[in-house]
Amino acid sequence: MFKTFRFGTICAMLAMLAVSGFAQLVATVISGFVIGKDGAPAVGAEIKFTRTDIKAEFKIKSDKNGKYAYPTLPQGKYDVSIFIAGTEVSKSAGIFTDPKKIFELNLDLSKPAGAQISGSGVAAAPQVAASNAPTA
Repeated sequence: MFKTFRFGTICAMLAMLAVSGFAQLVATVISGFVIGKDGAPAVGAEIKFTRTDIKAEFKIKSDKNGKYAYPTLPQGKYDVSIFIAGTEVSKSAGIFTDPKKIFELNLDLSKPAGAQISGSGVAAAPQVAASNAPTA
């Protein structure tokens, strides 16, 4: 009886390790730069990833160079919003992530609305909205 219990416990622990390892395999690395309307890096800009296939939200802020990196974004479909000084300045819809790729998604507010989003590896829909918010 004790051997059966121990064997079952070991199997359950191995199953939990397998599930946690699989969860790490389906995460995506996404990074990029946010440039303000004045052409300077947007320091402290908030980048919000809102998952649309299930209810989830992930946020990160840009550093002193306007760079951000989110190393463990779960695989899925996202809307990406950029906030500067608490005001939404840009929104992109339909970003699909893939755990086999490292994605770069850049936003340059100094460019015209149709050319503000650039990057590699992300199948992004066109920009949905932009406002004339201040840059940080």
